[in-house]
Amino acid sequence: MPNNLSNADGFTLKFGVEELALLVQNLGGDTLRGLGDAPFGSLNEREKALLTQCASHSLLARGYLVPLGDDGRLGVDDAVRKIILLALQPLHIVTMIRRVLDSHSENYYYLAPEHLAIHHHASMGIHSLDVTFSWPNFVDDLSAQLNNLLPSATGGKAFLLSVSKLQTAKELALQGQLDKALATLIQEGAPRAQALPLVYALIQPELEWFIHVQSRQSGLKPYEKALTILCHEQTCWGIQGENDGGKSGMALIQPLNQTNYLALLQTLFLLV
Repeated sequence: MPNNLSNADGFTLKFGVEELALLVQNLGGDTLRGLGDAPFGSLNEREKALLTQCASHSLLARGYLVPLGDDGRLGVDDAVRKIILLALQPLHIVTMIRRVLDSHSENYYYLAPEHLAIHHHASMGIHSLDVTFSWPNFVDDLSAQLNNLLPSATGGKAFLLSVSKLQTAKELALQGQLDKALATLIQEGAPRAQALPLVYALIQPELEWFIHVQSRQSGLKPYEKALTILCHEQTCWGIQGENDGGKSGMALIQPLNQTNYLALLQTLFLLV
């Protein structure tokens, strides 16, 4: 067992992207949420084989892979196996992607009844899994970060917009066609006074925070909700799919402030 798994308070596993992808696929998975759909990119089979061979040597040297016999077969260390399987088959997955001006962070939380693995996607292809034995209070943690960023008061009521039209308005504004972008939103039902600040939040966000919650508890229907928070010049918006994570094609747009955001977060993390 790797030496750094002996800490009773928790531990951290670090991997190169090809190492983590190799372990995931060795245990029957395709990928992890934090690895993306194609962790090996556009490599051909020969290039992929060379890369995974190098990754297996590194994992073997660190004790994450272990020899299974004298025939060269390798298996995943039992402790490492448990953590990778936790990430592949969690009770809940919480995704948080945060952009503040030029700063960018991605964290993926894989929650099981007795463990939590926090998947950090660092720069230069390095991934880490921080394993602890207690769940965070997501609502309290997010509140502490958001409260000082949100305005004390924001006028206007929530309204529904077509997700496709919202994207169209964003693309028009990015092309410099601001009038057409505003007209698109207003025709879809956006209040005229809120259309302009919403467009600027879409194309010039000072803060962009994407939060996605997926739960797969036994005996309950799968639960999936997403929230995007956009802020521009002391105006913040919460954008969430109507009832089903946006699959209905409609988005609920809500001006956010220090008073109303808490109820939104509590609904988002209802089952976590």
